[in-house]
Amino acid sequence: MALNLLASLTLQGIWPTPGNHTSNSRNQEEQESIDAYVTVLRNLAKSCNFCDCMRDSLIRDRIVLGVNNNAIRKKLLQVRGLTLNQCIDTCRSNEATTSQMKAISGSDAVHKICEEKKPG
Repeated sequence: MALNLLASLTLQGIWPTPGNHTSNSRNQEEQESIDAYVTVLRNLAKSCNFCDCMRDSLIRDRIVLGVNNNAIRKKLLQVRGLTLNQCIDTCRSNEATTSQMKAISGSDAVHKICEEKKPG
């Protein structure tokens, strides 16, 4: 009897499905870009029977909680009325800045090595 009720509620979309847990516990992987992470979250949300009105806010919340950078998480938490688009834009900006900083640091290191090799 209880199993029939549970099955009925699940089929009607009233009871959470196992996919809901997966989408609500998925964190960004170490080398995963924000765009790849958002794509995974959107695909998981489709399989979880989230209503359209809640989908964006749930994805936004999962990004804030699951992003792999504490500094960006802090920045996202400080924005009042954060939208999904703002959240994604902020994360993309952070990725681009981090990449540029690595490139600058790498070129500085190459420049230092070249200076050290010059006979003086």
